[in-house]
Amino acid sequence: MQSASSGHLLSGYVRVRTHDLDEATQATTGASILHKTELVSPRERFDYLASLVRLKHIALGCVSERGRLNICAGPSSSSFLVRLGLGGVCEHRLAGEIVLLGDAWAVVQSPDDLATIRTDEFFQTIGLTIREAAIASELEKLLGHPLGARITFEPGMNMRTVLGQRFRHEAIQLCLGLDRTFGHNPEPVLAIQETERSLVTLLIEGHRHNYTRLLNRQTSAGPWQVRAAEEFIREYADQPLSLGDLAVVAGVSARTLQFSFRKHRRRSPMQFLRDARLDRVRAELLTPDNHTSVTATAAQWGFLHFGRFAAHYEKRYGEAPSRSLRRGKAFLSQT
Repeated sequence: MQSASSGHLLSGYVRVRTHDLDEATQATTGASILHKTELVSPRERFDYLASLVRLKHIALGCVSERGRLNICAGPSSSSFLVRLGLGGVCEHRLAGEIVLLGDAWAVVQSPDDLATIRTDEFFQTIGLTIREAAIASELEKLLGHPLGARITFEPGMNMRTVLGQRFRHEAIQLCLGLDRTFGHNPEPVLAIQETERSLVTLLIEGHRHNYTRLLNRQTSAGPWQVRAAEEFIREYADQPLSLGDLAVVAGVSARTLQFSFRKHRRRSPMQFLRDARLDRVRAELLTPDNHTSVTATAAQWGFLHFGRFAAHYEKRYGEAPSRSLRRGKAFLSQT
C-alpha cells in the first residue's frame, strides 16, 4: 500500500508528519484554510505529511495523505486556493458545482467560497494559496484599466488544455526548484521569482473568470509601443517581469501587445524576454571566471527548468551551453 511520503515534493520544507488527525488539522489550518476534518471510518489508519513554503505572492504547499477524509475548507477573505492533483481523486463541492480533483481537473477556490471535500484512501496535492491583491494587480495590468468588480474564477480548471498543462508543469518545476535551493533564501533567485509571477499570469490567462471576455479583446499597437517594451526588457532583464508589466510600459492591453509583437517581431513579448536573457547567459558563459557554471548562470537569469533552457539555448546559438562555457574557459586560459 502506498505511503504518504511516496514522491513527496518540497521534502526539505516539511511542516508536519503525523498519524494524529487533530494534530494534522491544527497544523494545516493556517496554510490551507482548513476548518474541519474527519475520517470516514474511525478505524482507518491515518498518515499525513505536509510541506509549506511562503514566497512573495504565493504560499506553496504539498500534502500527501492516507485515510479517507471528509473535509470542510474555507473560506478565505483575501486569497485564492488552487489545488492540483498528483495522486488519487478528491471530490470537491463549491460554488454550486462538483469538481473531481485529479489528472483532468484542478480546483480553484475563490475568496469567500466554502468547499466540502471527500478524498480517496490515498491522495497527493499541490496547493497554491495566491494573494487576491497579486491577481488583481496583474489582471489590471493585463487589461490596461482598473477592475470594476472582484475577480471570480470558475471552480473547475481543465488541466488538459495547453495552458492547464503549462500551469501544472510550472507549479511542479517551482517545487523542484525550491527543493534545489533548500537551505538558502529562495526569494533573490530570479528563476523562482519569475516562475511565481508566471503562475499568477497563467491562472488569469488559462482559466475562465468574469473578466475573460474583456481579456481576450485585441487591437493593434503602434511600432513605437513595441519598441518601448523591447527597450524596457533590455534594461530590466535581470528583474522579475510579467506580461502585465510589459503591457503597462507599452500603454496597451496584454492581448494588444501580444498581437503586435507577433505581427512585427514574429514572437511574443515573453519570448523576446527569454531571448534577451539567453543572450545574457551566453555572454557570461563566454567570459567566465573560475566559479562560473551553466546551471547557476541559467538560474541567475530566470531559467528554472534546465532541460528547456538548454534546448532553447542550442536552438538559438547552434551549440550546447556547456560547449559555450568550455570555449570561454579555453579562451580565458590563453589570456
